[in-house]
Amino acid sequence: MSKVRRNNKRRAPRVKHWSAGRWRSFGRAIALLAFACALAVGIPYGAYLYYQHLVNQGYFEPHDIQIRGNLRVSDAEILEVSGLLDEGVNLFDLDSDALRERLEGIAWVDSVDLNFTLPDAIEIVVREKEALGIVNDGNLYVVDLAGEPIKLYAVEDALTHPIVSGRGLLERGDVVKQAFALARAVEGADFAQRVDEVHYDNATGYTLFTAQSEIRMGYDRFDERIERLMQVDEILASQSVVADYILLDADKDLDAVAISARPDAAAMARKAAETEDVAALLKDLQNKEDFDGATTQ
Repeated sequence: MSKVRRNNKRRAPRVKHWSAGRWRSFGRAIALLAFACALAVGIPYGAYLYYQHLVNQGYFEPHDIQIRGNLRVSDAEILEVSGLLDEGVNLFDLDSDALRERLEGIAWVDSVDLNFTLPDAIEIVVREKEALGIVNDGNLYVVDLAGEPIKLYAVEDALTHPIVSGRGLLERGDVVKQAFALARAVEGADFAQRVDEVHYDNATGYTLFTAQSEIRMGYDRFDERIERLMQVDEILASQSVVADYILLDADKDLDAVAISARPDAAAMARKAAETEDVAALLKDLQNKEDFDGATTQ
């Protein structure tokens, strides 16, 4: 077996010399790289300068602002809260989330959609909360369809009866909704009196107040209790009396109704007037008959 001996003698390093052509190629590569770097830096910088020029000229200022869907909230309030008319605002770099959050902080506003058309147009689409009515929980509040408070009541809110009252109602939306539903159901049954207030109390349940009567309705089985109320109301009307209170809150026996009644002065006056009219008519007829008889003779 033969062995190959390694020549340990070190060779002198070979030095490569670039030709003029290689140097020219290298120079072109460096020039291209420098040009690319100049473009990478110069184009964005130039674009930034142009953008600043447009901003300074007011190119992106909101000149066309459309507001839609607002009924209770004025355009002026929306514009003030939005800050769109403030100096220096431009739509290109406007924080739309922050703008939406500000607008949705207005009491009556439920949600907001923003539509941008650059350079200078924005559409604000408002969806407002719907009011269920007024709740008296120590102060008067307007509540929404979920029974949640919207704001403190003001005369310009233009809401009428009934008022729902009771302690801690702002944290009990289910009770508030039931109270308003009960008032609507009673008036929908053609009850003769208008329900001005529904009071809720943990001890007695729901109580209706009209200009004349206090009507206790308990906690449940409202369809049956309303039916019984209409029967009682019909009987009272036929006897020309009005109830100071009607207790329909028995838990088991709905026929157990307690009533405190007094004469209905208005009904009695109407009947008296009708009686007087009939008496006057009969007297006129009698006089006419007497006159006709005397003429015949």
